[in-house]
Amino acid sequence: MNLKSLLVTSLRRAAGDAEPGAVLFYECRDCGVKFDEQCERCSVCGSMEIATYTFPSNTSTEDP
Repeated sequence: MNLKSLLVTSLRRAAGDAEPGAVLFYECRDCGVKFDEQCERCSVCGSMEIATYTFPSNTSTEDP
């Protein structure tokens, strides 16, 4: 396994460990197209540079 594949695999595992309710989306680093689901390659430009973004949920379990 080359370094790029290892890094991509590690980052995807980390994204999968997001807190329940977190919002995940993916974006091509080359052309900026956004995806709702994880993908290996951009369907628009063919790039394999797909960024993963994780945002915490807006709900809170703490009492005010």
